[in-house]
Amino acid sequence: MARPGAETLACQSLQVMDTDALWGGKLTRLTLDPVSWSLRAGVEVNLDGMMHRYELVQEGVKDLHAERDVPRPWTYAELSEVHVYEADDGLRVELVLWTDGSGITARCAGAQVLPVQ
Repeated sequence: MARPGAETLACQSLQVMDTDALWGGKLTRLTLDPVSWSLRAGVEVNLDGMMHRYELVQEGVKDLHAERDVPRPWTYAELSEVHVYEADDGLRVELVLWTDGSGITARCAGAQVLPVQ
């Protein structure tokens, strides 16, 4: 659910949003609310020397999976790719960190990308 006054990025369909603005960004935070089962990811993207901040909000999380195939330590978590797929029971959102094999995948009822002021 969008916050009052927040505009969402363009949608490709009713449920699948455009996540291209997040690619190459830095994942700064990942928060799961176990009461509402919402997942919020903070992302910072440096575009032409200007910092843009976004929040990827996933509502009605049904499943959450994390895997790491890149050795640590990391100085930051690069959000190399973001994929959103329509599924029978909602959406599958994949956050790729650095390379395939490292990332976070969630099944959820809906998702949106919000700019953060």
